Amino acid sequence: MKGRWPMSTFDYIANSLNVKGNVIKKCIHSEQQIEFIMELNRAVVQCPNCHAKTDRIKDYRWQRIAIGSILHQQAFVRLHKRRYVCPCCGRTFFETVPFLQRYQRKSKDLQMQIMVSCFQKRSFTDIAADFHTSTTTVIRYFDRLHFPHPQHLPQVLAMDEFRGNAHGQKYQVSITDVEHNELIDILPRRDADWIIRYFLRYPKAERRRVRYVVMDMSALFRSVYKTMFPNATLIADRFHVQRLVLWAMERVRKDIQNTFPKTSPYLKHNKRILQKRGTTLSGEELVKLRCILSQSDELRRAYILKEAFYKVLRQKTELAAKRELNKWLAMVMGYNLDAFKGILRSFKDWEAAIIQAIIQAIIQPYSNGFTEGCNNLIKTVKRVAFGMRDFNRFRNRILYVNWQKRNSANALPSS
Repeated sequence: MKGRWPMSTFDYIANSLNVKGNVIKKCIHSEQQIEFIMELNRAVVQCPNCHAKTDRIKDYRWQRIAIGSILHQQAFVRLHKRRYVCPCCGRTFFETVPFLQRYQRKSKDLQMQIMVSCFQKRSFTDIAADFHTSTTTVIRYFDRLHFPHPQHLPQVLAMDEFRGNAHGQKYQVSITDVEHNELIDILPRRDADWIIRYFLRYPKAERRRVRYVVMDMSALFRSVYKTMFPNATLIADRFHVQRLVLWAMERVRKDIQNTFPKTSPYLKHNKRILQKRGTTLSGEELVKLRCILSQSDELRRAYILKEAFYKVLRQKTELAAKRELNKWLAMVMGYNLDAFKGILRSFKDWEAAIIQAIIQAIIQPYSNGFTEGCNNLIKTVKRVAFGMRDFNRFRNRILYVNWQKRNSANALPSS
């Protein structure tokens, strides 16, 4: 049916499309959609071939343009598009439509709405359904975005891997600035030589500005650190350091539990009590703890080692931390538990980085906490997209979702 919309509404629609004047002639409103009949004002235009001025009209064509939704219905403009003819060279050409890019059937504003929707942790298919378009169209608009690699490296840089399954590689690498909590780049593969080539694009002076490098206890990332950042101090992530100790105690618990009858409740249902710090246990939990530790001398020794390690983490100076760590390693050797033997090798190899993890927790709490949070965001983006094999699209989507937090203007839609 033909709708009798007030003229102020027509003016509002025209202004929102960046068009001036009385250009909307009428509205056709059905149950499924709203269609505005539009004809732009006649104007003197310049020939794109010879640049002569003309307002001579050759003919008209109808073009249907999607402009979004109004009152929860699809809205279109049916444009009576004017074609001019140049009296000098005979060239014919269409008038310029302010709200439409060349060869497009969706308004500029609608395209921007689609791209802004990619901020959300949703699949391209869901976004396409909201805008009554195809998934490939949403992807095509999104691929116009590009995030360049950062021009400068942060002073506190962290590296971590995540499982992305993109670009034929199982693992990708996230690079973060943990001082300012910014995700700065995603690398396509977890390969030391490739990561080194990536950092080689930065001048040596730029790499010398990096003061700290934070990572989990990864030999691969440490080889990159030694090669690329000569002035930086290596910091092992505190969470990963503590986790090694907890895992060692957990292995002892499981070994002891396997010697108990299946109906025994002592160890299986009290795992949380063993893992909590002793200073945070309630009176009831302390009673349960004594009962659990009385079942096995080996488990009791593992628990003592776990609690003693917290004393190492409480040290406030480098000298004290080093002294307590060496005492703790001597305890590990004396207790001779198989589950802790691997820790001896790892901690001796990473001693300096572990000491820095303890000291920096007091001075500046640098850790991989923010980086792990970014990896959780990446996993969410990957899950809602049901995987994303194209690495450039995957990288741009991750950085784009993170864009609002960064408040960055590095990536703008290109026409």
